[in-house]
Amino acid sequence: MSENRASRRFPFPLGGSLFRRCLRRLRKLLFGARRAAPPAVAGSESAPGASRRELLGTFDALTVVGRQDADSLSRATGARVNVVVNGVREPAEPASGCERELLVAFTGAMDFPPNVTAASWFVRRVWPEVLRRFSRRLARAEANTLGPGAGPPLQLAIVGADPVPKVQRLSGQAGVIVTGRVPDVAPWLSRARVAVAPMVSGCGIKNKVLEACAAACPVVATPLGAAGLPTGKEHGIIVADTPEQTAEAVAELLVDFSASRAIGAAARAMVRKRFSWSKSADALMAVLAGNGNTTLSAGRQPAAPGLPSHRRRSAAGHGQPDNQETLTHAAS
Repeated sequence: MSENRASRRFPFPLGGSLFRRCLRRLRKLLFGARRAAPPAVAGSESAPGASRRELLGTFDALTVVGRQDADSLSRATGARVNVVVNGVREPAEPASGCERELLVAFTGAMDFPPNVTAASWFVRRVWPEVLRRFSRRLARAEANTLGPGAGPPLQLAIVGADPVPKVQRLSGQAGVIVTGRVPDVAPWLSRARVAVAPMVSGCGIKNKVLEACAAACPVVATPLGAAGLPTGKEHGIIVADTPEQTAEAVAELLVDFSASRAIGAAARAMVRKRFSWSKSADALMAVLAGNGNTTLSAGRQPAAPGLPSHRRRSAAGHGQPDNQETLTHAAS
């Protein structure tokens, strides 16, 4: 289905102002109940948990972004839970690999605590080692290995709105720039040789990883940063567990121009195949039509299939998804 067809079938555009207002209303319903709930009685389920369970049970359809969340939410509510993975806008054909710079990019809202922690961890624990390993590799690499975009010095760009003081101070480190708000992160990702997702906290599928992949920029991520996504060079996402492994993977892609370009092309192909908004829209429309692929917790009574034709409601959840196999619901 084309993007235009997807938009015609939805009552409002994905990402539009009405869509955002609906999400804000849902958050208020879910988390306002927690604030308004009476104190929990000792030995009983917590009042916030009971309130959310009761509220979620009123929806005709529940959707989450991964199998792990589907399992846990189904256990909590006894309801059928649908997996609809995140999508990403595919930018215009990115700059060719020969135009990419010796630039590493980390994107995201820089007042969001998991991003603040990730940026600080990467700059202090990984970046100095990247510089050292890159310098050693550069000394023994042939000139054409780096590619034509290798003139400027190596830089790390922390790209995102509202950087808190802790993030702003990182710009004092060698080669680190903090951009603040930019009109669009896509040009930065199209310039970068490597993107990183060094998440050490938080949950859910990271759209920053999908955005980098869509821009044909290879990604080096921690296991948490790559959670719920297909990984490996054949998918454009390299997972590294430690600061040393992360630095090695980043330095290797910076020096090996041809490898960076090939892995970036694989990343873009993976997103195009699995994570277009049109595919996510198809999956969500199937849920609304009562044909979603669902999870039902063992021992629970199944809800009646399909949705009533009147006053359909759905709740979208964003949590920690599982591995590649869970993506077959909406992305295969």
